[in-house]
Amino acid sequence: MQSRQKIRLHGTPEREPRRRKDFLRCALFLRLLALDVDDAADAGAADPGSPHLAMPTRQAAARTYPTITRAEANAWRDLHRQLAKTRTLQDAKNLAAQPAPPHAKRFYAHLRSFVRTLKSPRRGTRSELYVYGKLRLRFANDQPVV
Repeated sequence: MQSRQKIRLHGTPEREPRRRKDFLRCALFLRLLALDVDDAADAGAADPGSPHLAMPTRQAAARTYPTITRAEANAWRDLHRQLAKTRTLQDAKNLAAQPAPPHAKRFYAHLRSFVRTLKSPRRGTRSELYVYGKLRLRFANDQPVV
């Protein structure tokens, strides 16, 4: 005796209506999107040279850290190498007392502030914030408790 249900080669009987609904939903969305583009073109809302987007593009978030030039990056790399060799706060103070190279004025100012206060610079690069965070942990034992 054969079952009443027809055998389908593609998909199960209960999944077929869902696919149809998804297809209709997608077709409706595309139709609405086309209407949205046509309405904007009729109204003259979009510039003729720029494509109209159904969703506005995502704006880049404002950076919380400054961008630096290649020369500044090289200067910071050199300073970072020297800071990695320091073992005590006095070593860092001796490094901060050196005259700053022309492209590293800001980094040496941050270093001088750090050796005085043991606080990271407010507007430092991500690398600076990371390095000074590590140095603070290293030098914490050197400082007498006030």
